[in-house]
Amino acid sequence: MCFWHYLINEKCIDIHSICCILCSANLVPKINPELVFMKRILCVCKGNSDRSPVMAAVLGMYLKHHDVICESAGTSEYAARGGPAAEFATKAAQQIGLDISRHERRQVTNINLSGYDLIVCVNDEIGGEMYNAGVEPKKIWNAQIVNPWPVHFEQDYEPTMQSILGAMYKVVARYF
Repeated sequence: MCFWHYLINEKCIDIHSICCILCSANLVPKINPELVFMKRILCVCKGNSDRSPVMAAVLGMYLKHHDVICESAGTSEYAARGGPAAEFATKAAQQIGLDISRHERRQVTNINLSGYDLIVCVNDEIGGEMYNAGVEPKKIWNAQIVNPWPVHFEQDYEPTMQSILGAMYKVVARYF
């Protein structure tokens, strides 16, 4: 089904013959109607202090021309305590032109997860936690992001940043 057929079917617009001509001439890209109106993405890690805020900012950068809200949260009690993003993550984000300095940590238990169209998790463990919290499997994507703790921590966030940039590109390629 193409975008125009989808709109015509949903809005009952009577221009079906025009749409058929455009589709038969391959002038309209084929789409998955379930993904056209994706609005909210939640990026989840443990503490919501370094990986998930950067993931959300990178997705926001990649999807700046789409109608998408990218947010982040964590699963641990540390996330529930609030506070800013880790300084090293904030600096790494600044190096690629992103500002997460106003980020405030938050925990997923305080969020209505059903309000998200896609939940991007840093690994299978977090993905499992989201599944156990009732999120539909089709809405969970495990990004397999390198953990900066404790090896890379403040000394070198580069492997984590490269992991985030590549994984978020894959999210965009798959869902948009």
